[in-house]
This record gives sequence, structure tokens and C-alpha cells, in this order.
Amino acid sequence: MLERAIATDTLIPPYVPRLLQTTAGIGASCRRDWDHAEEHFRKALDQAERIPFKSEQADARRWYADMLLERAAPDDPARAHRLLEEARTIYEEIGMPRHVGLTEALLARV
Repeated sequence: MLERAIATDTLIPPYVPRLLQTTAGIGASCRRDWDHAEEHFRKALDQAERIPFKSEQADARRWYADMLLERAAPDDPARAHRLLEEARTIYEEIGMPRHVGLTEALLARV
């Protein structure tokens, strides 16, 4: 169902306030399908910037960084750190302290 919704250019389903590309990236990460996860997260970041969708700009970065930390390729920790710093800044700007804490917990893993 998710892939079908993405194929029809649906960005945000009516029942979940999250970009489908972010959701697909999370799913691919859970399967350890790193290439597809990265592709979905990059698309989510682009969509979140274009709409604009501030909370998703941060969430996509946080989930993408989490995937990078799991994959652990040589340059992944540095990329994850940058994404997490950006996510933390956005969360602080929009007043999401719980998510700042989630992001800081991931930063502690870098």
C-alpha cells in the first residue's frame, strides 16, 4: 500500500501527519535495506523543504541519522552528526523539547 501511494505522488496520507517517503525510509531501515532507506530519506528531506513541513524537516533528518548510525559505513557517523545537529536546531525553533531530547540521545551515540 505504501509503495502504491508513493507511486501516485501522495505526499502525506490523511491518517498520519508524516511524509510517506519518511515512513518508507523507516521501513527500509528496519529491513536493513540501506540503499532504499537512503533514497527515501533524501526524497523526504527534499519534499519537507519544498512544502515546507518544519516538523518533518527535523524528523526526516533524525530518522535518516539513526539509519546512518545503524549502517555504520565509514563516513556515516559524520553525516549523522550533521543531520542530528540540524534536526536539533529545527526542533528547538519549533518548540519540541521531547524531540530535542531524542535527538541528543542519538548524538550521544555518534
